[in-house]
Amino acid sequence: MGRKPSKANRKVTASRERMAGKVHPKHAQQAHAAKEGAHAGKKDAGKAMGKESAVKFDERQLEQTGALKVYEVLEYPLVSEKAVNMIDGENKIVFVVNRKATKADVRKAVETMYNVKVDRVNVCRDMKARKKAFVKINKAFKADELATKLGVL
Repeated sequence: MGRKPSKANRKVTASRERMAGKVHPKHAQQAHAAKEGAHAGKKDAGKAMGKESAVKFDERQLEQTGALKVYEVLEYPLVSEKAVNMIDGENKIVFVVNRKATKADVRKAVETMYNVKVDRVNVCRDMKARKKAFVKINKAFKADELATKLGVL
């Protein structure tokens, strides 16, 4: 039984093999594919650009903008003792929202879905990896009424 070579010796051996032309077959295929892609002519590049690649680009572009639809922002209203006390005392409702949602997204979602005016939105992440939005409702509207609609009270 021989001992395993140390990490440093393995690196040296691997670099010697590469220099001698001994490359793992998997890595050789990847290098060959990369060479072909880099040296492809303009005619081949036109064939490669099909409908599939255009669709993928559009999807990636949408993901980067982070645009959420109104119904994707709010997940559910939070029902806890503290949240219920905020409804009565401060005219606020607490929602658990999508992780990608911003304050502006939350404001827009609440105003359009529930037909109320929002004064302020505060957002925090809790220890359970949820994103909570504390939504302050305008004085012209009552958080109690909205909470009963949602089934919180």
